Amino acid sequence: MVELRTPGGQSSLTRPSWPSRLLAAAAYLGAGALLIVISPLQRPFVLRHARVALALHLARAAVVTALLLGLAAARAGFELTLALRLAIAVAFTLLAGVPWAPGLDRSLILVPSLVSVGIWLLSLAGLAIALAGRTADVRAFLNADWPEHPLRAAPQRPDEPVLREEARALWEHRLARMWEAARVAMAERQRRARMTELEEQIHAVHARLAHLRHLLGLGELSLGQFSQAEQSLLRYLSELERELAAWTQRLPIAQPAPPPPAVMTTLPRAELVMLTVIDPAGTPVFSWGHFPLDEALTAGMMSALDSLAEEMFGAPVQKTALAEGAVVSVVRGERTRLVAWFDGDPSPVQLRDLQSYLEEFERANAAALASLPVDPGRIVAPPVPLVPSERA
Repeated sequence: MVELRTPGGQSSLTRPSWPSRLLAAAAYLGAGALLIVISPLQRPFVLRHARVALALHLARAAVVTALLLGLAAARAGFELTLALRLAIAVAFTLLAGVPWAPGLDRSLILVPSLVSVGIWLLSLAGLAIALAGRTADVRAFLNADWPEHPLRAAPQRPDEPVLREEARALWEHRLARMWEAARVAMAERQRRARMTELEEQIHAVHARLAHLRHLLGLGELSLGQFSQAEQSLLRYLSELERELAAWTQRLPIAQPAPPPPAVMTTLPRAELVMLTVIDPAGTPVFSWGHFPLDEALTAGMMSALDSLAEEMFGAPVQKTALAEGAVVSVVRGERTRLVAWFDGDPSPVQLRDLQSYLEEFERANAAALASLPVDPGRIVAPPVPLVPSERA
């Protein structure tokens, strides 16, 4: 039987089909139950009736056979013809459920026939139950437990529109929970992604600081350039750690970390604005670049400052800072001095390059510099060196 759902939600059991009922009824006729039981038929309704019919048939055959053999043994004489007739009666009982044999004495077959008729009545009852589409469940009949008090009536089914509204409200509630779970999951993914990005940026800042310290040790950066870059990176690092702590503790982010400073991708550099080479008398013999002041005036000022510093402090001027971050450096050679104007603090490598440039300048113009005054028309100037920070 198949369970179906009615429109109201209640279940109902469908009756077996008529072919199944007829097969179940045929099991109660003779040895048909044995054929149905051993067949590959997969119908629970038919198989249950076939097992009951087979049990009745075997019980009938066993009782009738025992009675026939007992009654035949009680007679005085036992002939071969009687044994043959008894065998036929037993065979008919097994095949058709009827203890019949031609020529068998009626007095011998009367009692087995009565017993067979009684069991046949049970078989006919089972046949009627099978045709009605039901089964006789003996186990349920023997174990039936009836309550002492009547059962309460089942609650009446509410109206179908109310059920639809409740189902719609339940579905909307579940949908809202699904959307809320998806929103929380997306926010958590964004939080983890931002934390990973901040950790990578913090690692990059530490690596950049180590790189700048390495350049400072090599002389590619001056101490002033390194200090300025370090302060900028430390401020940026503090902002990154502040935002990372807020994300870790799930606190509201008042203000995200600012974009990385320029020193993360570019090195601090001091551009060479101009340079001039002056002879011992303070006269410029070669100039390069853009002079913020008159080159003669600049050369004279630096010569006077150099002489004054040497008298006061016992050492000549190496480098002096001017307004707006400009720095003037002085490099001394055997016959000349080089005055260089930078827009920032030059690195030691830049100063060493200027020293090498001045030595090369004096070697190239040794003949012109041998006698004073120097003729600027005879000066041969080598190429001005590039800024070392560009090479770095």
